[in-house]
Amino acid sequence: MCRRLRRVFLCLSLWMVNPAFGSEWRYYGGDPGSGKYSPLDQIHEGNVQELEVAWTWQAPDSDLVKADGKLAFFGFKSSPIMIDDTLYISTPLGFVVALEAGTGNERWRFDTQSRKAGRPTNLGFNHRGVAYWSDGRQARILMPTNDARLWALDANTGLPDPNFGDGGMVDLSRGLGREINKQHYSVISAPMVVGDVVIVGSSIMDGPRYKEMPPGHVRGFDVRTGEQRWIFHTIPQGGELGADTWEDGAWSGPSMIDEPTITTSPTTIGAEMTL
Repeated sequence: MCRRLRRVFLCLSLWMVNPAFGSEWRYYGGDPGSGKYSPLDQIHEGNVQELEVAWTWQAPDSDLVKADGKLAFFGFKSSPIMIDDTLYISTPLGFVVALEAGTGNERWRFDTQSRKAGRPTNLGFNHRGVAYWSDGRQARILMPTNDARLWALDANTGLPDPNFGDGGMVDLSRGLGREINKQHYSVISAPMVVGDVVIVGSSIMDGPRYKEMPPGHVRGFDVRTGEQRWIFHTIPQGGELGADTWEDGAWSGPSMIDEPTITTSPTTIGAEMTL
């Protein structure tokens, strides 16, 4: 696992060998349309053999896996975003880290401690990335977690935004329209920010066996307050278009309620600053 992490960040180091060329990667997919294209042309078939490692960085997950093999994961799938001269990346075990693009030095790290909720549904410990938002005065990193929470972190310090949700966090298991088993619900994909709305999807088991499985709805949240702005039902509800195609009212699943009551253990959070 440690060798795998080193290989991942060796590639990351080569990709970001010289941030001075001035190109950013502000979205998980490069741009709002997820084009995944960069116009940079400094590296090409004529000089690729001359590349040298600029720096390497090892995720904090490595030491945790060494100490507890139950935290092992199948791959490091997160892609960093780059804003100005800073890289922001998430890790499978729930860390968010800001790195100086030119050196790989950590500027800050935040531990969501999502791993303490146990092994997530479907693919286990896994994460794809974070999103960035700024209105010119404030700047935030948005991090959804394996334990179904959405964090808003100050992009400069890594500290939770006290004005977002409950002390910087929104419980994504609430607002789905019914009570769910949190062990079967997770969020691993990087969110999308559109204007002042952060949009998150859902991760549930690929092979659901019960109608009580959590719904895979898509939702939008106010990026400043964490308030849920809207929900798109992937299974149409009530009079929505397509609900009549679900025979015998199967669209409803278990009984629906306005706001579920979720009982969870308190989550201790921590932020570690590197200056």
